[in-house]
Amino acid sequence: MKGKVVVLDFWATWCGPCKMSFPGMQAAVNKYANDPDVAFLFINTWQKEENYKELVNNFINENKYSFHVLFDEMKDRDKSVVTAYGVKGIPTKVIIDKEGFIRFQSSGGGADVEKIVHEISTKIELAKRANRPRTRT
Repeated sequence: MKGKVVVLDFWATWCGPCKMSFPGMQAAVNKYANDPDVAFLFINTWQKEENYKELVNNFINENKYSFHVLFDEMKDRDKSVVTAYGVKGIPTKVIIDKEGFIRFQSSGGGADVEKIVHEISTKIELAKRANRPRTRT
């Protein structure tokens, strides 16, 4: 994904605030659908059900979300992506710039679609313009 701004959204089907923010996240996905420099990844995590993949796929399909869903390591938290990113609660959104540096990380959810789109868009646009300071040699 190097060269793209990547939006990670850590979530679970049992997480009310996660699901509440999904209409806004879908609007953000739609806004950037034709932008080859932006990618959204929805990382399902902390599911305890044995059939979690089926539950997640059903949930996404029933709600007609066009999310690119990835599944985190559910059994060994030491090997999970959520642990690697230091996520303590969900939903958590992480914005990574084109060079692979985390530019923004925020937790919590809301139902205000316009507010979510504005916040995600602002962070994406800032991450697009972000330049890491170069060290002189």
